[in-house]
Amino acid sequence: MIDRVFASIPPGWLTLVILMGVGSRASLVTRALERSWPAWTPAALILDAATPRMWVWRGPLGQLASVAVPAALSDAPGTIVIGEVAALPIDLVNGALATPASLLEGTGNVCA
Repeated sequence: MIDRVFASIPPGWLTLVILMGVGSRASLVTRALERSWPAWTPAALILDAATPRMWVWRGPLGQLASVAVPAALSDAPGTIVIGEVAALPIDLVNGALATPASLLEGTGNVCA
C-alpha cells in the first residue's frame, strides 16, 4: 500500500502523516528516498502524544530511520510526519506557535 502512496505523490507535494508506523520507519524512509523525496525533507516522530510521556524528534527524513527511540517508549504508539508541516515552529507541548529556540527551552521532552 505505501508503495502506491509514494508512487502517486510527487516528492514534497504534501505532508504525509503515518499513524502507528514507528516500527516500519526504516522501510518508509527507504521507499520515500527511492521515490526521489529529498533526504533533507523535514520529518518528525511523535511517541505517546498528548500524555506526560510524550517524546518528539524532528529532523531530516534521511535521519528518521536511525533515530534512537527511548527504551521506556519502545512500545509506545507513534506518529510519523514527513513534509513541510514537520518543520513548522510549533510548541507541541503547549499547543502554541513558538520560535524554534522555545522548542528546546522549558518543554522538557521536545527536541528540534
